Amino acid sequence: MSRRNRNQSCYIPGDFWRIDDLSGFRIRASNSVKMWNGLIVARGTEDVRNQQDFVRAVHDNQRVPDPRPEYTGEGLRMDLQGITIDNVDVKIDSTGDQFLDHNQVTADSL
Repeated sequence: MSRRNRNQSCYIPGDFWRIDDLSGFRIRASNSVKMWNGLIVARGTEDVRNQQDFVRAVHDNQRVPDPRPEYTGEGLRMDLQGITIDNVDVKIDSTGDQFLDHNQVTADSL
């Protein structure tokens, strides 16, 4: 047994034994390192943190530049004879299913 291997299991002041969280082997505290996620592993086997963990979100401005209220139908009045939309009268045809303006042409007028 070499001198180096004999000293591996002997007492070294201030250098205690730890268990590697990934491999489960006994390692010396001087040969261990704590990773970013809190695991204690042997030096040289540690994993670097992914660069995507440091990406910051960018604020996305979704405000409407010139907001206007939605049309609520104010000024809309209906009766059986016609419809008034913003003070413009639209008459209903005798069949009741068409909205005719005085400038519109129907099939009956041809």
